[in-house]
Amino acid sequence: MLGVSRRTLFRRLKEFDLSARRYSAIDDDELDNVVRQIKDEMPTAGYRMVKGRLRSNGINVQWRRVAASLHRVDSVGILSRLAGLGCIIRRTYSVRGPLSLWQVDTNHKLIRYNIVLFGAVDGYSRKVMCLSATNNLASTAFSAFKKATERHGIPSR
Repeated sequence: MLGVSRRTLFRRLKEFDLSARRYSAIDDDELDNVVRQIKDEMPTAGYRMVKGRLRSNGINVQWRRVAASLHRVDSVGILSRLAGLGCIIRRTYSVRGPLSLWQVDTNHKLIRYNIVLFGAVDGYSRKVMCLSATNNLASTAFSAFKKATERHGIPSR
């Protein structure tokens, strides 16, 4: 259209820190008020839910502005959700030391390609003792386990 390639146009926009998107001209105080109303309706809403509700209300703002507004409006809620998310609750059990107990598991998500993941992890150190991607035969799983015992030693149980 202008005799400029699309790639050059977007490269220049990035070079001069410009955006081709159209964002709403809403100041931070107004945005905080709208976000506060959304959080009153949906107290557990996160970034995506708030941004979606803003867009459905006709307000299109950048992710960083939504995040900053949420930090100003609901910083306690953000911290409490972060504390509760991503925490892996592990079983508590007692292992005397290395080579006392191995956990062995298989994963069959790639079975349609005739690939099965087989692995063993030391229960004390969580070190990966063996990991193989082979077929679903018991003999191949046993050979992987046998190689691991030859390399690291036999676990006591």
